[in-house]
Amino acid sequence: TYTAIIADSLPLGTVINQTSWLAYPEHNILFDRIATVRVNFPDLNRSAMNVNPTHNVEAGEALTYTIVLRNDGLVDAPLITTTNTLPHMLNLSSVDTPSHGNVATNGNSITWTTPLSKDGIATLTYRTVISYRTSRDILNKAYVDDGFNEEIELTARSTFRVRPLYLPIIFKN
Repeated sequence: TYTAIIADSLPLGTVINQTSWLAYPEHNILFDRIATVRVNFPDLNRSAMNVNPTHNVEAGEALTYTIVLRNDGLVDAPLITTTNTLPHMLNLSSVDTPSHGNVATNGNSITWTTPLSKDGIATLTYRTVISYRTSRDILNKAYVDDGFNEEIELTARSTFRVRPLYLPIIFKN
């Protein structure tokens, strides 16, 4: 066990790799262990996407999606890009002005860019209309990229109204 102190301030998104060599020379055993420490990274892992309504939707009905970005990291995120290409059965009807940043739309694709300070929260709300019924549910995915961490996938699901199907009972003999 050991403790290390980072002496100087490091730039945003720095990764420190500290290698420790362990050896037992009498039996020619030598191996290393690498401790990776990420310094000055935004943390967007508590970001979420929600949809309303979530159950018993039908073709022609409107769905409202809300994306909430949360930066729980120790530093500001200079630029976050969130992209969402809607599933085929959804048509984009309106996009509200986001709480931070700018939104661009292209057909059924949305791109939202925003900086986000540490402990900051940003929200984007938009509405879609279900053009046709395809399966049991609608799975919408958005992707969040801050340029430092791995891309985060946010999902929201709505399920179609279940229609029971009664087959005729056929008696034989």
